[in-house]
This record gives sequence, structure tokens and C-alpha cells, in this order.
Amino acid sequence: MERERNLIEDEEDNDKGDFVQGLSMMMSAMNASTSRDIVSSTMAHYLVAHGGSRFSASHKPKHLLLKQLEETLDGKAVNFTLRRINKTKEDGTMIQWPESTSDDYLYRPKELEHICAYEFTELYEKKFYTLKELIE
Repeated sequence: MERERNLIEDEEDNDKGDFVQGLSMMMSAMNASTSRDIVSSTMAHYLVAHGGSRFSASHKPKHLLLKQLEETLDGKAVNFTLRRINKTKEDGTMIQWPESTSDDYLYRPKELEHICAYEFTELYEKKFYTLKELIE
């Protein structure tokens, strides 16, 4: 029994040792393959200016929730965010409404009816105003 327990522990140690050895070899190979990369001064400046990334985009990615839009059009229940605004602090009046990106698209202004859902998501951003800003 004691001998079997020692054999099992030795196998576990060997498995850990194999993993560590394999990881070490992998890291050494990666270091060897990238250590000889040559970066021009222009690229070095670009890397520093962009936080180490060689890739950049014209804008940040946004979510286009097609499934939510499809389910809204089919009259099914969809997930939404419950927004609220406090009208006054004195009487505690509060207004709440469900908000979803599919409703934003479906109830867009008449001037934007020619725009598809992709363009609407890409080109326009929702801005929230405080009650004070709305009154002014």
C-alpha cells in the first residue's frame, strides 16, 4: 500500500515536471524566434505611441445586436436595460423606461429612415442628458 502511494506520487511529480519542461521549451523557442526581430525607427515610434500594438482602427468596435432586433420585430421578449431619471429630489418623483438598441433603431427619427441597422450602430452614438440639461 505504501509502495503504491509512492508510485502514484512519483507519477504526479513526473507529470508536473513534464509540463514545466514543455512550457520551458515553448517559452525558449518563442524567445529565440522573436529576439531577432528588427523594428525600424518609424515602427518603434508607432509601437510606443500606440501602447505596443501594431494595429489600430478608426473607431472602437460596437455591438450590433441582430438577434435582439429580430426578436423585437417578431414581438418576442428581449433583454433591456431599465433606465430611470429622478425628476425632483423633494417629492421623489421618478420616471423609468426600458431601453434596448433595437428600440433605438426602430424608433429612430424620420431623417434616419434610409439608414440600415449597421450604419445606424456605426455612425451614431446615444448620449444621455440629465434632467437639468433637458430643461435648458
